[in-house]
Amino acid sequence: MEEIGNIKMTNEEIGRLREEMRRFHDLEQSHILELKKDTLELKKDTLELKKDTLELKKDMLELKKDQLEFKQRFRKLQGTVDQHSAILAQHHRHVLLDMGREKILAICNHRSWCELQCEYGDMLIPRVQEMLLQEGMPLSAESISAIDRGVVCDGALMLHMHQHEQLFTVL
Repeated sequence: MEEIGNIKMTNEEIGRLREEMRRFHDLEQSHILELKKDTLELKKDTLELKKDTLELKKDMLELKKDQLEFKQRFRKLQGTVDQHSAILAQHHRHVLLDMGREKILAICNHRSWCELQCEYGDMLIPRVQEMLLQEGMPLSAESISAIDRGVVCDGALMLHMHQHEQLFTVL
């Protein structure tokens, strides 16, 4: 029997204790190795996540760049569409104005709008109204006002024609 500190132990007990300590030590070493392995694996995963994050950021930058380019192209196309719409609207106004003038010229038995304006001068408005009434066209206050504006300001005639196509269709 041996005495370790104040504890008395037999050789057999000491051997078992040493064996348990070796097993405990080996187990601890095994745990330490597993922890190191897990730590390395976590570091590897962290690096992969960082790499994925960088790729996502790169993709986001590319998407933002593409979105900006798309917005610029869209604005440019929208501007072109707006220009074409304005041109078409202007042509539409001119067509309506020409149609209205042609109808008034036909009612007044004239071939030239300028000649008609020169011939009647300030009396053009009452003369056109009179001719329309002679043709049996009903003239409301709004129609008379539109003819007034139309003869004085060609743009209003076009607007009147657009708003009251039935009147000029009859003409």
